[in-house]
Amino acid sequence: HQMMRKPIRGFRIEGAVREENMKVLIVDDSAVIRERLVTMLSEIKDVEPKIQSGDIIGITTNVEGLDIAHTGIAIRMEDGRIHFMHAPIVGKKVQITEKPLADYIAGNKKQNGIMVLRAN
Repeated sequence: HQMMRKPIRGFRIEGAVREENMKVLIVDDSAVIRERLVTMLSEIKDVEPKIQSGDIIGITTNVEGLDIAHTGIAIRMEDGRIHFMHAPIVGKKVQITEKPLADYIAGNKKQNGIMVLRAN
């Protein structure tokens, strides 16, 4: 079961702009459409210092018609790296990945980057 493609909200972490980044359309509260960038898999480790514990992470996908494949919360662990707190299976316990976020995503061929949301 796939979600319908809809504009999504988010923000780009400064310093993560590269030509190979995917462009995603975002609609803000005033219904103005503007482009946002997805941080691609190869850049996640580079922008990790700018991700804060508590940021909402949307894992992007290369699956046609689907923007975000999975969501969770960023958490900085004792190793200094950002890990991913999520519920991997509906109805199961929430887990924190053993591997850092970039390594976790690299383990799935259909996941290709992240979008980060920060509540103000």
